[in-house]
Amino acid sequence: MSKSEDIYYGDTIRVELESKDFDGQYQDPDSHSIRLYDPAKVQSGTTKTAPTKTSVGHFFQEFDIPASYSGNPGQWRVVWTITKNDKDRTKTVFFDVKDPLEV
Repeated sequence: MSKSEDIYYGDTIRVELESKDFDGQYQDPDSHSIRLYDPAKVQSGTTKTAPTKTSVGHFFQEFDIPASYSGNPGQWRVVWTITKNDKDRTKTVFFDVKDPLEV
């Protein structure tokens, strides 16, 4: 996801994740928990657990930003937690969503 792109309600975003071991080798996690949160920090939609794998250790997940939230722009976030050998690692991606009616 590029920082320079404008995101509006009703758009689809893509978040990517790379997973490496301590030696820098790509590895697949044992599990994924990927959540989308609105500006009020309330989870939007269901938790995703099966992202698209593009190669060993490389994944992406797409989310639709609900058009029903229009009129309430602000900072959204995706919280992606992976587990490998009972150890968790979390990546959080913040992004601003604009209301197309206010542009």
